[in-house]
Amino acid sequence: MGCCRARGHLLVVLLIAAAHVAAQRQCYSNGDGLSTPTRQAKKVYCAFGEQCVALNHYGDTSAALWPLDARGEKCYRFCKKMKVDSTWNTFFQDAEETIRVYSRDESYQLYMTCDVDLCNEHCLDEDAAMSLAPSLSVLVACLLATCLARLV
Repeated sequence: MGCCRARGHLLVVLLIAAAHVAAQRQCYSNGDGLSTPTRQAKKVYCAFGEQCVALNHYGDTSAALWPLDARGEKCYRFCKKMKVDSTWNTFFQDAEETIRVYSRDESYQLYMTCDVDLCNEHCLDEDAAMSLAPSLSVLVACLLATCLARLV
């Protein structure tokens, strides 16, 4: 009788553990987000509440020392709790309907985060990342609109 009860408890523990793993996000990771990334990214399960992140540093001397990864990118992939708010300036939905969110800060770090399994496989290349920065034509258009509004 005690043996059956122990098996029942073990089964419940295994079911809870399986449900917990199923609730975790699976992402690519080549580091912890702090130390130098490794060349090879591997699939990992993130902690509860974390999202997949891909990070590029443009113009940052520490990133210049990063190794090129297996895809030929200087891309840092890891899991992190991210708060996506109005400071995130670009939303992108790809053909697979995966919504990726991009933000560039003042130190040329370009973050991409997404909340779908394995969605951080790719980083943006430098040309695509530069297109997220405000262009001179947008600035000129804003200035012209302001001047025209004052004349009217």
